[in-house]
Amino acid sequence: IMPGKVNPTQCEALTMVCAQVVGNDVAISVGGMQGHYELNVFKPVIAANFLQSARLLGDACVSFDQNCASGIEPHHHNLKKNLENSL
Repeated sequence: IMPGKVNPTQCEALTMVCAQVVGNDVAISVGGMQGHYELNVFKPVIAANFLQSARLLGDACVSFDQNCASGIEPHHHNLKKNLENSL
């Protein structure tokens, strides 16, 4: 364990949620391709994956905001120094 190191757990958790949502999108696409003659027996798969994605994204955004984004503050001195030293 390194002193002063901050573990990016909220960022990693949000990335995992995004990976799951992408997987759900693929499942929804495959389910949509299976519809024949206006009858699609895959509608439960489509609905379940969509609802899971919506819940995951909503919960992840709230958690990220409460546990990460709300505590981020700019270091104006460092920003000014970096701006002055840039090309």
